[in-house]
Amino acid sequence: MRLLILFLLFSTIAIAEEPAVVQEETTVKKFVCKTIPQVGSRIPRKVCLSQEKWEEAEKIAEEALEKGQNSSLMINKEGG
Repeated sequence: MRLLILFLLFSTIAIAEEPAVVQEETTVKKFVCKTIPQVGSRIPRKVCLSQEKWEEAEKIAEEALEKGQNSSLMINKEGG
């Protein structure tokens, strides 16, 4: 009888510890999906990336835009 009680006690402890492991596994990166219009097509494209990748893509796009704007200012100053 004591063995049965000990077995049940240890099994409930093991069950109580399992949700912590499950919570750690659910911290997988979540994907964010956006529809992006395509040049030359009426059908938008669905792109799914992690939030980090979306932020990185936005940063790169902003830097490219600034670089393009700055280079056009330099051309205008030179008389172009």
